[in-house]
Amino acid sequence: KLQFLYFIVWRREEQNNNNKKKKMKWAHLSFQNITDIVKQTDEVVGIMKSLIAQIKEDPTGGPKGSDPRAVLLNLMNSCSGRIVQYERFYSDNDLHERAPVIEQQRLKLKRCLCEANAHPHHHLAEKSA
Repeated sequence: KLQFLYFIVWRREEQNNNNKKKKMKWAHLSFQNITDIVKQTDEVVGIMKSLIAQIKEDPTGGPKGSDPRAVLLNLMNSCSGRIVQYERFYSDNDLHERAPVIEQQRLKLKRCLCEANAHPHHHLAEKSA
């Protein structure tokens, strides 16, 4: 079930035949796309919480090629970039009536990122990356 969620959120970006990296494909930031942005943020927060729970259950990681610690670290890095995007978008559009929704999404990601950083097992991901 968790791998299915990874599939929904992650897209493969082929750089060359020998090196494939997984990279988060975020929804385009616009007020017309606000429903997708909220849904995606909620999915990412859910996945991060699931990964943290999975790492708590089995700190040694999963089967080869699906190490939840590495996935968590990649997702945390991607979330950091998205938080910056939310900040810029909100700053540029702070008078718009829907701007507070963007700020709420930024805070959701930031809280989740702080929670993941506070988790003692996330540092193990750095060794596998």
